Amino acid sequence: MRDLWGRIERRLADAAPQLLADLRPPVPDADLQGLRHSAGTSLPDEMVGSFQVHDGQFGRATQLFGSYQLYPLGHATRVLGILRSRTCSPYENGESLMQRIPSIRWSEDWIPIAGNGIGQYYCVDQNPGKLGMPGQIIRVDSAGPMREWIATGMRAWLEDFTARLEDGRVVFDPRWGLTDAGTRDGRFCADWGIRE
Repeated sequence: MRDLWGRIERRLADAAPQLLADLRPPVPDADLQGLRHSAGTSLPDEMVGSFQVHDGQFGRATQLFGSYQLYPLGHATRVLGILRSRTCSPYENGESLMQRIPSIRWSEDWIPIAGNGIGQYYCVDQNPGKLGMPGQIIRVDSAGPMREWIATGMRAWLEDFTARLEDGRVVFDPRWGLTDAGTRDGRFCADWGIRE
């Protein structure tokens, strides 16, 4: 994961130094152990490796992933605790979605790693649907039925993000932060991720 973060850092140094400065140092071992304890399971190696490079953002600059801030793991643990109190009632999302993502309101196996402040999260899914993969990245709305598969794991998600930064599909706009090239109107990259 250090290789990917190195590429992201180089691109941010040129395009958005304030975002580079907003990246936190590696996760403290105590926060890593706290999330393992809260999650009640082991964490994917890719996730641990990423946060051992940067433990999320300080939150003093715009968000790193469109309108989503990369959480420090200590904050992810607190958010996970709050969200676990949500009901696990089923949603009717259609068969194709249920193949990868459980059709429920919230799962205690979804670890929020980034959020937009209005109840929508990128999560590491530790217990996916029958066609999903443990460790996959999903995007969910904690108050509504939106469930979206994003990538097979943290590495694939960051590889896609890095490629978009490097080839100019994602650019820094002083008003909106990182956004899709050509929009420049505040439309954030909510759909960043691998698509089939």
